Amino acid sequence: MIKYGIFFSLDKTVIRLPINPETLPDSLEGDNEQYNILGIGEVTVPRIPRQRAVDIESYFPGKVDPSVLTPNGFWVPEKYINFFRNAMKNKSILQYTPVRYYEDGTPFSTSDTGFKCTVENFEVEERGGETGDFYYTLSIKEYRDYSPQKVKVISVPRVVNQVSVSSGSSQNKVSTSQPVAVSTPTRESTGYNVGDSVYFSGNLYYTSYGEEPHGTTAGTYVTIKRIVDLKRRCPYNVAGGGVSGWVRL
Repeated sequence: MIKYGIFFSLDKTVIRLPINPETLPDSLEGDNEQYNILGIGEVTVPRIPRQRAVDIESYFPGKVDPSVLTPNGFWVPEKYINFFRNAMKNKSILQYTPVRYYEDGTPFSTSDTGFKCTVENFEVEERGGETGDFYYTLSIKEYRDYSPQKVKVISVPRVVNQVSVSSGSSQNKVSTSQPVAVSTPTRESTGYNVGDSVYFSGNLYYTSYGEEPHGTTAGTYVTIKRIVDLKRRCPYNVAGGGVSGWVRL
């Protein structure tokens, strides 16, 4: 299926695998602990699962043929090989994005927008009788950011009651100041939140960089699934109403 695509991006470089693999194993292992408790026996303590892992086996064709999904942006195998090898050498964090469609063009699994990943293993081989083609095995693992998070603290002014007494009057006039209103941000600087339902009309793109438009909608309600760097051309991932993709709202 020509619309079913597997994308990887790093900075401003976006690549699409030219040949889809026959299978796409996606594993998520648990990391639970087991203990033996006197009088109860073995119990399981749930813990956060390990990182997702995806294994891809396919090949980089040496020449364009009808099975190539990227005829208009064809890369020779060397460029793909250097991309993944350099990602390993430079300890780069890639963005893995699967784009799924049925044979009739209907999107599915739109809630899975991929994940940031590292290249764990990348093997390449040439085979006799298939000169120019490079077969490969690629293993990626989900990356979780463990750097310290910055927290912005909003200070709320103390409310002080003020009492004033007017002279020359038979009665004391007492006034109490009102609390100062402090505006607390309730939405992101984008003006949108993940989960918002918005009315959208325009082009749909495979990636947030706005490359390879794959469809247009004359207008429908979609749900924001993900928001990335607003400097990108299409920072919003949306789905709904039979459409799915990256857009600029």
